[in-house]
Amino acid sequence: MLKLKQQEFIQLKTYTSIIENLVDDVTKFKHDYNNIIFMMKGYLDDNNIEELKRYFNKNLISEYENNEIIKLKKIKDAGLKGLLTSKIVKYNADNINLSIEVLETIDTFHIDIIDLCRIVGILMDNAHEAAKDSKDKFVSIVLIQDECLNITIANSYTKSINISSIYKKGYSTKGKNRGIGLNNVKGIIDKRYPNVLLKTSVEKDIFIQDLYIKAR
Repeated sequence: MLKLKQQEFIQLKTYTSIIENLVDDVTKFKHDYNNIIFMMKGYLDDNNIEELKRYFNKNLISEYENNEIIKLKKIKDAGLKGLLTSKIVKYNADNINLSIEVLETIDTFHIDIIDLCRIVGILMDNAHEAAKDSKDKFVSIVLIQDECLNITIANSYTKSINISSIYKKGYSTKGKNRGIGLNNVKGIIDKRYPNVLLKTSVEKDIFIQDLYIKAR
């Protein structure tokens, strides 16, 4: 019963965090939307159609053409989609160059969705922190579903990384009292999911995490 209650608490905490981030996103959108409407009204009141066209093409069209959130529509789980949405907003706030590709409909997971969100959340947070401190500020996320679900997260980085030690508790390039996240990821996979493989590699200045989830 205690283990069950702990699991329920973790699930509630994860979903609460996702919902809070989505509420923040909606609030920001409503604020921006109101500003846009009032600005457009000002141009119309002055009958300044040419300036309105320039504003619309420069700011609105370019913003929504490059919106990575639109690409998440192929992900059919609301929890995972909400998590990715909240992370994208944070990436944008730190001016990280983010590329997302969802190559097929993602609707079969072969892993508890809460555990998947915990794993992906930790990997994305680590990629965020490393990219933010790097020169290129680049993160790429690719989701592919065929015989297995493959999620690849790649990011630029500058600090030296010892791949053989990154999953050890306490190891971190971020200073003292860090290094918990990847150890938690390893614990989740090792204890519950023999069908899940996380492969870590480095190519030139890119740090890559490949998550493979096979059918059980």
